[in-house]
Amino acid sequence: MIRKEKYTAPAEERQRTASVTCDLCEAEFNEACDLRDTIKWSGDYTEHETTVSHSKSSGGQYGGYGDHAIYHVCPKCFVEKLEPWLKSQGAQPTIIEFDW
Repeated sequence: MIRKEKYTAPAEERQRTASVTCDLCEAEFNEACDLRDTIKWSGDYTEHETTVSHSKSSGGQYGGYGDHAIYHVCPKCFVEKLEPWLKSQGAQPTIIEFDW
């Protein structure tokens, strides 16, 4: 669940994500969002980004419709709950390593 708050920028009022709550354990993270509303379950110099979503759309020449279902899952629940369940169903993750 995402909680929004309003803030005032010079000459206009905007809205940003104030906190995000894990949909599994209901822990609230106040520092998980940046000004672009990218959710990163961050702490100190460590960043965690989880994505659990599904998009669908249909349409034609004159328009269409779509929706995007998003589950907000904190890193702890992802590693301790979701990942073991996915592996028990036979899923294997694609691991992408990187250096900088």
